[in-house]
Amino acid sequence: MSAPDFIDLNISRNKPLQEQLYTALVERIKSGRYPAGSQLPSSRAMSKSIGVSRNTIIHVIEQLKKDGFLVSKASKGVFVSPIFSACIDKITNISKNASKTELSLPSLSNQDKLSAIENTYWPDSHPFSPGMPDVKSFPYKKWGKLFHRHQENIKFNGYGDINGYQPLRELLSDYLNSTRGTFCTPDQIIITSGRLESLDLCARLTLDAGDTVLMENPGCTRARFLFNTMHVNLKPLEVKQGVLNVDYLMKNELNGKLLCLTPNQQSPLGGIIPFQERLEILNWAEKNKCWILEGDSDNELFNEGIPVDSIQGLHSSTPVIYIGGFSRVLLPNLRLGYLISPKPLVPAFKNAKMQLSGPCPLTHQVILADFIREGYFTQHARQMRKSYQEKLDHFFGLMRCDLSSSINIISKRSALNFTLNIPGHNDVKISERLFKKGFGSTPISPYYYCDNSKENGLVLGCANTSSCDRIRFISTLKDLLT
Repeated sequence: MSAPDFIDLNISRNKPLQEQLYTALVERIKSGRYPAGSQLPSSRAMSKSIGVSRNTIIHVIEQLKKDGFLVSKASKGVFVSPIFSACIDKITNISKNASKTELSLPSLSNQDKLSAIENTYWPDSHPFSPGMPDVKSFPYKKWGKLFHRHQENIKFNGYGDINGYQPLRELLSDYLNSTRGTFCTPDQIIITSGRLESLDLCARLTLDAGDTVLMENPGCTRARFLFNTMHVNLKPLEVKQGVLNVDYLMKNELNGKLLCLTPNQQSPLGGIIPFQERLEILNWAEKNKCWILEGDSDNELFNEGIPVDSIQGLHSSTPVIYIGGFSRVLLPNLRLGYLISPKPLVPAFKNAKMQLSGPCPLTHQVILADFIREGYFTQHARQMRKSYQEKLDHFFGLMRCDLSSSINIISKRSALNFTLNIPGHNDVKISERLFKKGFGSTPISPYYYCDNSKENGLVLGCANTSSCDRIRFISTLKDLLT
């Protein structure tokens, strides 16, 4: 069987002839126009039919043979490869069948539990997305200067220490001990790619299938998702007036392997656990042989109240793993976080990180260390704290004028995360409608675990908003609630 001639092939003199001919032949073979086993005309006939030199034809045919589209048969000529065409036919048939019938896929692990967590959200760049900093005000020139200082330094283009860049860990140790009330040495700090990696490492090192995890309810949905994949038992703990109900924990003889807490800004309700209750939690954990996973965030940018010292730093040796990060204070795409490990666990964390994810990008760690050492970090945080306070004041001033009867304020400690209660409304649907209008938000109700007394509300952030954004948001939300 011979392939058709090329009388319908249009050649443009404005493009490379070999490229045009190669592409045209490939498309005709893939489409089945030149089927498997069909013979191409001779190079002389093709040259005459197309109107290009025979050398051009020969070059293209040789390339097609190298790429598997064509084969030569001694004393017979050049033919379309039957092997390649068979593969094309198989792919085409699968595609056609897939459009008619749904493919049967393997099941997911632990699917029944994972599918129960719905309506979870990841922050985006929309105005009012919680956790999104004011990226327009970041000191890019200062960061860029530090980047250029180190970008060609070969020793910073390798993998680096699995625990993180030593000078950065030294700076962090001093900073966290003085501002967070932690009690740690540089060797206890492990640099991660963010809070989610820190959480994953902690869960893998402390939990086995069947263990019990105690969690605030409402509480972090991503932590809940991770724990469900590990086949552990989740025990929700009551949150009262925006913080963990410590009396409930003390009086109900609860046993668990891990207690997951956000004591400085409860997620999502924003409350702060008082100092005395932190001592009670720590004493309870030591007595019951339970690890505490202490999540911390945004303390540099709090606009209301002074952060209470961390639970991790209440004693020199505690069963507490402390995690934090830089994405909200600096830039989301920095993707650097940290955890403070109890000293006995440091080798285990180092080995787990080595096996599961490896070291974090070294150049960013080096730049961040200089950024902190040269005072840019503190300066930026101070400027943002002032700017965010002005934005919060403007937003809540607008809200008092137009929405005071429809909304209750749950927390307003930080412009990055504040929480509003919207009684009588479906917060998931309100959040979806806001998104269609160009605004970010996170509904509160998905944070609750197996609880019929869910509150309806929104977690918002106005750090990444302009004055016009705030005015337009209040007007939009007012329309949605009336």
